[in-house]
Amino acid sequence: PRFLLPINLANTSNLIGLFGILSIGQAFVIITGGIELSVGSLVALLGTLFIDFIAVRELDWPLAFAMIILLGAIIGFVHGWLITRLKLQPFV
Repeated sequence: PRFLLPINLANTSNLIGLFGILSIGQAFVIITGGIELSVGSLVALLGTLFIDFIAVRELDWPLAFAMIILLGAIIGFVHGWLITRLKLQPFV
């Protein structure tokens, strides 16, 4: 009976949206024939750094967010380059 309360449906929708967006990135890797499991650990690392930038280092959240996006892009680029150019296995 309490599952259908509006607040619970809103929270469930937020979680579905979050994991849906994350799974789209993983789906591209699987569709292209690779198996890449480091995405989850990268999301956890960047999320932890985001909170650290805001809470400990007291940066403004837009600046911290921009830094996290840039850091994620750099790590993703380096990881992709290592896989495609140096022929490393994508299964990490």
